[in-house]
Amino acid sequence: RVLFRSMQEGIRRALRRFPDRAPGPAFIEAAEHVFFEPELAGYRPFPGAVRVLHQLARAGLSLACVSNATSHWLVQRIVEGMGFAPFFDPVVSSAGFGRPKPDPAIFHSVLQQWNLPPERAAVVGDTLAADIAGARGAGMRSVYVTMRPNPENAQHPHIRADAEARTLAEAGR
Repeated sequence: RVLFRSMQEGIRRALRRFPDRAPGPAFIEAAEHVFFEPELAGYRPFPGAVRVLHQLARAGLSLACVSNATSHWLVQRIVEGMGFAPFFDPVVSSAGFGRPKPDPAIFHSVLQQWNLPPERAAVVGDTLAADIAGARGAGMRSVYVTMRPNPENAQHPHIRADAEARTLAEAGR
């Protein structure tokens, strides 16, 4: 089992080193927001991403965002800031769920909300070890998007997707 810690857990652990100060949940949440604000400002959608999401939604497909981020707050802000919120239901993060991809349980939680069997769903992702292996472990199909090189993927040449796409538009076909 993969050890996973959310940003809030990390802040709490760090603050235990200062036992004379016991900040409450509001402080920890505020610290998380301050930490991620600079990162949040740098996110931009890939060209054509909103158009692809519109096409998929018009086709009647259910769409979710499943992220391995250590902050659920960050994932929600990114989804909202890029204009993706109308398309994704649910938005799931490892921080909020408590387990990271490739754990099949994180994918099964989405399928359960949709009342959909795994063989009727696909994961579109850019990380072989988390997205593609996670899809396979959950019994789902997978589409590996290669438009942005991910150096981590070189360590996992044995992991194969059901399909590959060079762009988001190609993945949406």
